[in-house]
Amino acid sequence: MAYPDYEKGIHLAVLYLQNRVRLIVLYSKPGNSCDDIVEALNNTIGVDYQEYISILAGDFNINMSTENGKEFCEILREVYWLHLKTNPAHWTTRGGTTIDAVFASQDLKCCGVYESTFSYHIPLYGRL
Repeated sequence: MAYPDYEKGIHLAVLYLQNRVRLIVLYSKPGNSCDDIVEALNNTIGVDYQEYISILAGDFNINMSTENGKEFCEILREVYWLHLKTNPAHWTTRGGTTIDAVFASQDLKCCGVYESTFSYHIPLYGRL
């Protein structure tokens, strides 16, 4: 399932895997609000979020280290039971901000940011 919002520049893809696992991948262009992202999540995953083990990963373009980012993390935790699993102090941009993150409804064996010397893009990884 895909949810592209070209006007706001928020794109989500949802993959339903075996054992009631749902992987949600997100990109939000810079300047979108937390409310814009939450609205996109509501339109994509609906109210059945407790039925699945959910992993949400992507480029949120919200600095998770700021007050706004902390409020966003709190909304995801309270509404979707998604907890931030990557370290918000570990920057994911060359500018020293943390805009890429992994959230999950259950503990992960491992997750993080893969630091590549070959690309500007910084891939995320996670393992149940």
